[in-house]
Amino acid sequence: MSTAKSVELIRQAKKEGLAVTCSVTAYHLCFTDEDLVDYDTNLKVNPPLRTKHDQEALKQAIIDGTIDCIATHHLPQDIDHKMVEFEYAHFGMVGLETSYAVITTCFAEMGLEKTIDLLSAKPRSIFGLPAVPIKKNATACLTLFLPDEKWTVQNLHSKSKNSPFIKKELTGRPVGIINKDKVFLNQ
Repeated sequence: MSTAKSVELIRQAKKEGLAVTCSVTAYHLCFTDEDLVDYDTNLKVNPPLRTKHDQEALKQAIIDGTIDCIATHHLPQDIDHKMVEFEYAHFGMVGLETSYAVITTCFAEMGLEKTIDLLSAKPRSIFGLPAVPIKKNATACLTLFLPDEKWTVQNLHSKSKNSPFIKKELTGRPVGIINKDKVFLNQ
């Protein structure tokens, strides 16, 4: 979702008891169409960036529970499809490595627990996946992060590097993952 009108339609459908879910991207909570003045092709996304009014409606919909989860819309593009005139650039940006930090930087008032819930537990529930418990002797599947640490986005691990957050300071640094019996730490 990216518009105030779509928020209203989803809100109404939920009031009517329809089984609908929706998501928003972290970058729609951070950028608006006003950020396109420099024609940064990293900001050419689908759905496109909208107005400040739309962005405020999205944030309110997260607060009131209309929006169910936050999606990364991780759609990396190679340099040949982004280093062109804006109208010819492909849609998409790298999203996996920065989504958490983008949310905590651009929408800090959401809070840690709600952010984690919207990025992990809610999507699992929507897709009917079992919860991943954190308990003794359970197989671990965790993302490790320092919620208050400021960091500058530099070395993304994605094969593509198209991100409007390169060289930007964000709050909430991911430091690695634990998946089953393996630990992977960012360098």
